[in-house]
Amino acid sequence: CAAGGVLHRGDSGARLCRGGDGAVRGRGGNGGDAEGDGLGGAIYCAGASATVKSRPIITDCTFSNNFAYPGGIPGPGGEDGNGLPITIPVPSPHILIDANGVDGSNISNGTNGGGAVYFGSYAEPNFTGCTFTNNRSALKGGGLYSAANNTISINTCGFTGNEGGAIHCKTGCTLTVNNSDPNYLFSSNYGADNGGAIYIESGGSVELNNYSFNDNMADANGGALYTLSNTNI
Repeated sequence: CAAGGVLHRGDSGARLCRGGDGAVRGRGGNGGDAEGDGLGGAIYCAGASATVKSRPIITDCTFSNNFAYPGGIPGPGGEDGNGLPITIPVPSPHILIDANGVDGSNISNGTNGGGAVYFGSYAEPNFTGCTFTNNRSALKGGGLYSAANNTISINTCGFTGNEGGAIHCKTGCTLTVNNSDPNYLFSSNYGADNGGAIYIESGGSVELNNYSFNDNMADANGGALYTLSNTNI
């Protein structure tokens, strides 16, 4: 309600505001919520089963300025209220009834990961000579995100300036990162709660060979690398 107004809520949940001028106004309902997953700004890949896996081989590719954000288009606000009088005494001798309702609220949400590439279940990707630059995820894995129990091989690839961290691997993943060129490194990745460059969840393993980590940042812990319990390094 506007300043000086009184709010009354009926059994139906509708709200009527009696303003300081004695006017009774209806208020519109909430808009529809938006549901949608933002997964894999450039590539989304998953296998069919444990016996029918996806094994993409990706070589000499550049992933730049891709993004994956959750949400969708929120629904519009509800219609204006009908402006019927509320059933209480109104002190003003001049009762003004109008229908100047306003739009209700809405919510946009959904899961999110893999600003550049997302690997769902039963995937075994292999990357060689690729660069991941300035990709964005609202939550995790600005460069690469993997679902649980996958095997990911990265050979001489660079990750620079990815928002949401460079790599995020779920439970039970095996990540192998090898490098033969000092020009490829993990640099200036940021925006993840933990693990500015690499985040490995519990029960997985990570092998890092001949890589440099420069100026990566996490909002909480592990600017370069963050692992949960029972992870082999």
